[in-house]
Amino acid sequence: MATYKGRVQVNGCLKEGTLYLRKSANAESTIVAEMSDGDELTLIPDSCNGPWISATYQNISGYVKAVNVAVTEGAPLYRVNIDRGTLNIREKPAIPSDVYFTAAKDRGLYVLKTSGDWCLVSCNIGTGWASKNLLVQDPSAVPFDYPTVNEFLERLKSFCGNGWEYGKGYSSTGKYIDCSNYPYVARFSLGEKGASSEYGSIRDEDKGTFTDPSQLEVGMEIFQSDPNNKSTKNHMGVYAGLVKFNNGQTLHAVYQSRSSYSANQQAIYSERTGPNLTEMNSAWDSWAWSPYVQH
Repeated sequence: MATYKGRVQVNGCLKEGTLYLRKSANAESTIVAEMSDGDELTLIPDSCNGPWISATYQNISGYVKAVNVAVTEGAPLYRVNIDRGTLNIREKPAIPSDVYFTAAKDRGLYVLKTSGDWCLVSCNIGTGWASKNLLVQDPSAVPFDYPTVNEFLERLKSFCGNGWEYGKGYSSTGKYIDCSNYPYVARFSLGEKGASSEYGSIRDEDKGTFTDPSQLEVGMEIFQSDPNNKSTKNHMGVYAGLVKFNNGQTLHAVYQSRSSYSANQQAIYSERTGPNLTEMNSAWDSWAWSPYVQH
């Protein structure tokens, strides 16, 4: 039975950064150990047929959620072999099944196990199931990881000028996307959906308020507060730095998806709704560094 050395990859989705090792593959099962982000453990991929994987931590055996652990060496490396878009990494080897995150075209994933038309794959983001037909063995592939600031901005840019519209949520087939789903998809489906929930999920030391855009760094997520309730965020985008617009002005700019734009607002792309790169206005007041973007 194959075993791999792995580590805990909390991904910000567990309270206080703790992962529980449970006696059986059940969220209600007895907790036999508590682990922190980065702790090393041994994983047994053959045990995994869904969201749970067998693991041993400090000579204690049990089960953990696969999405919260990572194997980044020792297993064969495969390349994401798709023409465009991203590859869904799922909770179970089935459709439909919840998507944990998405992997970029041509990036590398470690294959731990094959089961029919599915592969159990792992990377720095976590572990889950991917379609076997969309992977090809390639030891030279670059292992998949959180996007850099530049890759994050390129992902945001890729949605602009391609006919997307503003809508309730996100649909790749319907070609619509709203403000919080826009950076969420650009982060390879990591983090929270919703401006307030995204801001609230980020550590206090990685967020704050600002009064002038010159205080910001390129790649930060930025937010607008509800005028009637400052604790609620009703819009979000990503700061793009100083940008020269078509009228020759160089202004602070933001990638954002909006239902409408002011006729006086400078924008790079022709669509008047959906994702665009626009000048900032005075409504932006909060910043945050997403834990899913390398900076």
